[in-house]
Amino acid sequence: MLAGEYHRNHPQQTASAVLKAPAEHELMGACLALAQRADPQTVRWGQIGPMLLHAMVQQLKLDAHARPPEVFCPIPWWDWNILLRENTAFDSWVKPTTYAIHLWHELWRSKGIGANAKFPPASPIVKLQAQYGVAP
Repeated sequence: MLAGEYHRNHPQQTASAVLKAPAEHELMGACLALAQRADPQTVRWGQIGPMLLHAMVQQLKLDAHARPPEVFCPIPWWDWNILLRENTAFDSWVKPTTYAIHLWHELWRSKGIGANAKFPPASPIVKLQAQYGVAP
């Protein structure tokens, strides 16, 4: 099982946020082999993560195993901060088929927003914290 995420240039791309594969699966072995060959001094963010996984899924023709984006990644990465905006129509992103919400941690980190930051009271992240009993 693989997660799918929205992509600006095509409907869906394989996401590395959620994956499940049998032990010693060809996909995992191929990704590991390529990642181990990458030069740590020159590797770019995402190159041996999402980009590598997506390329290998396509090469091995495993696209059918990717769940639609709304299952694990209903919010596109370019709209990650919708979680922080007050009075956002958040329900339009989350569907009955949504199982989890990828929060795009690296984007929060790159903007200097920590998990203990103060968020607007009417923002989706505060509503989710309250709904799932996560202390701010």
